[in-house]
Amino acid sequence: MRSNTAASSNVMRMETDTDCVAMPSTPGCESFQLPTANITATIDRLCGMMDWMPGCSIDTLCKHTPDSTFCNPFSVLADICAEDMPRMKPCGPYVSMCMNPESRVAQCKAHPPLKNVPTTKVVKSLVSDICNEMPMDGCELCYPPSSDTRSGAMKQCDYFSVYADLCAAMPEMHQCAQFDLMCAATPSFPLCPTSHLPPIDGRPMPPPTMQMYFHFSVSEYFLFKTFVPRTPLQYTLACTLVFLVCIVFERMLAFQRVWDRAAVIRYRALARASKALVRANTVSNSRSSSVTIGAVLNRVATSNDVERDPLIQVPPPARTGRRGDVGALRMEMLRLRLLKAAGRLCIGVMGYGVMLLVMTYNVGVCLSVLSGLGVGSFFFFFDEGVEIADGLLSEEEEEQVCSEGDDLCCG
Repeated sequence: MRSNTAASSNVMRMETDTDCVAMPSTPGCESFQLPTANITATIDRLCGMMDWMPGCSIDTLCKHTPDSTFCNPFSVLADICAEDMPRMKPCGPYVSMCMNPESRVAQCKAHPPLKNVPTTKVVKSLVSDICNEMPMDGCELCYPPSSDTRSGAMKQCDYFSVYADLCAAMPEMHQCAQFDLMCAATPSFPLCPTSHLPPIDGRPMPPPTMQMYFHFSVSEYFLFKTFVPRTPLQYTLACTLVFLVCIVFERMLAFQRVWDRAAVIRYRALARASKALVRANTVSNSRSSSVTIGAVLNRVATSNDVERDPLIQVPPPARTGRRGDVGALRMEMLRLRLLKAAGRLCIGVMGYGVMLLVMTYNVGVCLSVLSGLGVGSFFFFFDEGVEIADGLLSEEEEEQVCSEGDDLCCG
């Protein structure tokens, strides 16, 4: 007798379940709920058919944040079936039960879809527009490696996650209006910058936001893609490093000014010595005698008063009394040119690096650069620069070099 009663009860419950799915406006369906196992199986089936749908991306994220309100299995099912893919066959029960305006099923209202989530068609179009307008990191995930983002066909990818990363990097793009609406409605959503959640396992942190105006931000590119601070401590250390680099840069500028002035005089002395040696050897050949570099430089030094500068001395082997060798002087002149080029290269690299740091428009970075340059100029430009210059050049020589218009000497 009991078995007959239980069997009839199960039949009545199955009939009630069927009625509430097919006819959700039936009185008594308020407390009806689809079994969680059925919902999960439906989501798995849908994502097995089209795993690039935004609802499937949300389902993947919810595996790491299952306690979020938008991670309820019924809400994830709604993300797929409410507006995105209502015509897919597995969505039939949801559409019948929840898309009916007269539905009494409370589960539909208790676990609605995530607000303002774009459909698959819309998010794919937005990713395509962004990547065609400005190819960025992340676009390669949706385009074959050999194709051009401006002309190549897109491939299937996690459009929703790529779209979120692109908008996190360039929030000012007009294609990101939908993303802004979604994050405004659900600030705690993991893909939104407002969530402040740690990185999800297997998913990299979103790229820093590119803001072409002065801003305060901890996450910022420091010249290299891999050099991105993520915490206040990392940001502070990065700004400190920028400050120290700018001090070193200012020191190099001060040394370059002094070295260039001395190198100009040294180079001219070597050039005069080379010419004098050629003339002396020409005369000595006619007289069957030899002339050494030392003898020629002694004449040049006597007439031009340049040999007193230690930077103008020729290499010791050239003063051993060997026969005059113009090649030794020219090699020394070449060495000066190479040193000048190497110094200019180092200064140029550091100078453009400092300029690019300022172009981040990050207030903290800009202040680090400016303060570093100011401190470096205070300590090095006058004190050591003038002290070194006083040991190398007299006022007459400095005026003589500058009067000839050498911009290396006079800045």
